[in-house]
Amino acid sequence: MYSVVATTEFQIAGIIRLLSRLVTFITLIQLVTGNQPDFDPSSASSLHHLYDFEVDFHGIPNDDSQAVLEHNTKIFSDILKYNASKNSLLFPDKTFHFYPGVYGSNIVDFNLLINGTLRFHRPKVTKVNHWDRPEPCILLEDSKNIVVTSPDAANYNVQQQNMEHGYIDYDYGIKKRGIIDGHGSDYWGVPFIGYIQLIEFRPDLLVMNRTSNVLIEYLILRDSGLYTMFLLDVENLEVRYTSIVARRTHEDGHSLLDLSAFNTDGIDVSGNNVYIHDVDIWNQDDCIAVKDSFLAESTNMLFERITASGLGLTVGSIGGTVVRNITFRDSFLYKTYKGIYMKFRHDMDRDTPGLVENVLFENITMYEPEQWGIWIGPAQQSINANPCHANPCSLCWPTVPFATCDGIQESQFRNITLRDIKIYHPLGSPGVILADDSNPIQDIVFDNVIVTNRVPDIIQRIDRQRLFFGLSEPIQDSYMHPIKVWIYMAGFCIIIVGLCLVMVFFLIRLLRLLMGRWKKSGDSTMKSPHDDEVPNLANTLTQTKTMCLMIFTVLVASFVQRIISTSEETYDDHEYFRCQGVVNGIAMGSTWPVPSCFEDVTESNKG
Repeated sequence: MYSVVATTEFQIAGIIRLLSRLVTFITLIQLVTGNQPDFDPSSASSLHHLYDFEVDFHGIPNDDSQAVLEHNTKIFSDILKYNASKNSLLFPDKTFHFYPGVYGSNIVDFNLLINGTLRFHRPKVTKVNHWDRPEPCILLEDSKNIVVTSPDAANYNVQQQNMEHGYIDYDYGIKKRGIIDGHGSDYWGVPFIGYIQLIEFRPDLLVMNRTSNVLIEYLILRDSGLYTMFLLDVENLEVRYTSIVARRTHEDGHSLLDLSAFNTDGIDVSGNNVYIHDVDIWNQDDCIAVKDSFLAESTNMLFERITASGLGLTVGSIGGTVVRNITFRDSFLYKTYKGIYMKFRHDMDRDTPGLVENVLFENITMYEPEQWGIWIGPAQQSINANPCHANPCSLCWPTVPFATCDGIQESQFRNITLRDIKIYHPLGSPGVILADDSNPIQDIVFDNVIVTNRVPDIIQRIDRQRLFFGLSEPIQDSYMHPIKVWIYMAGFCIIIVGLCLVMVFFLIRLLRLLMGRWKKSGDSTMKSPHDDEVPNLANTLTQTKTMCLMIFTVLVASFVQRIISTSEETYDDHEYFRCQGVVNGIAMGSTWPVPSCFEDVTESNKG
């Protein structure tokens, strides 16, 4: 009796295994012939199921051939289209290659689990979306209850949290985390030349639009072509224990070669109820930026324990929308290009005034900001092949003559507080505070905003590798081979010298042309028996040539002197370079230096 039952069960199990192998064989034939199986929405389980990208959907790892790139990209998009809701998708500890354009919408209750690397490559033909922009690498829209994490690191953190209430994972960087790699050097190209070719026609790395209840944690986001995280009109978002890096060299700062990776923002976010904490960001544009909301207002956001180096902790650029109730606190900026950065732009799409109010920066420490420690005013940017084009404030301002920077008439900052801000050894002026007099900044307070060249020993001895876990990632930029860098530098020098020689050549030709005409005119009027005045004409021409050269020399010297004097002002750490368009500005506590357009109620002034 028992033997018959056991034999029957064994036969049934064998039949099931045979059928399973048959299905797998048919699927493999479909993959080989290029007929990939469609994902039927009805096949998705109503229960939460864990899928493996390689095992369950036949994703191919460790191969970046064109066929595999197209294959993996299609499978990833199909999973998000049909099998994502109420399920989890795991990428094992391998490298999977894709093209940009992975898209999902209307997803509910989905976990994206990354233990390996997702690497995106530049296609030969860039696909554009309905905004006429390159498709992001990954885009999720109109979804809710989304988790993007590295399960190995996250599970360890859960164990720690269970042991200790209020646990903060200060060592998140030493854990094995998943990587999303945008392969940005494919778009950055030859320094500056690549930017002139593409401007901002480059894909963002991870984009979420109109999505709610989102957790992003334990990731490394590396070398985005454009914005790294672009989180638009999100509701109830938390980002934590994540590293973002976009750089081209190993420089301990932001060299011109690094800055040629323009517009590689770290986290750009708009919406409501946002909490971003315990992240490190090293990039070449805004590290964190509060952006316009297209649905309502950007409001109720807290950013804390941020380590950043780039263009700083930013509110903006803001056009004709409202941003309010924003707090940055307990953060450290290391050799950042800009530090605290608040900016308006001209909004061509909305005919409404912009407003930024109720913003607090508290307990922020900066070490050696390279340009401006504090900037509150117009956006200093150029969305143009000409880097000196003012949009609305020129990147070349104030050093280059004729570069402009004016306040925005249609927008206003209101109720802004900077408290307990320390700026150690700035390489330039403390900053710029600039608004249009017709719409000034109202109610701005500097409380214990201190600029000093006395750097504490603990900061001087700081190890940036322990601050920025993302810097442990290798630089994969084929354009930055040392030999190529020397070629670039030599090429730029040749171009500059060549332009100077061309200018001198045309100037000499112009002088010769003028002298020739003057000589002919003199010869026609000086023909007489008395030729004593001919030597006088030659002397006059020589004096004219000398005078022209002197005028040219004076103009060049004045130009150079203007640049030097302006540079000296921008590098004067004893006063703010510009303070204009402020009403009810108050400096209090131990603030130093006091902006010239503020009321001084500091302790030193009271004494």
